[in-house]
Amino acid sequence: MWVFIGLALKHIYPEVYESGDTTVRLGLFTKPIADILGMFESNASVRIAEARFHIQRPGGIRETVDEIYNNLGEILPLSPEINGQKSLFE
Repeated sequence: MWVFIGLALKHIYPEVYESGDTTVRLGLFTKPIADILGMFESNASVRIAEARFHIQRPGGIRETVDEIYNNLGEILPLSPEINGQKSLFE
């Protein structure tokens, strides 16, 4: 779950992903994550916070997320755009 959230975060909010700033509010990011994961938005918000923590901590999931994301490079251009950005949700 954290890796999926990390991939979505890296794709939709790359500047937040790269900076590691966990204080940035992510706007409309929580609802699609909640829908995909089949949970309430409040629970998804907690999972997003956990994922952001595990991305930033040493030995966390950042390397895994980066590796998977880089391997998706050929797939993402085929995804439909949402608000001008490609979507991992499709």
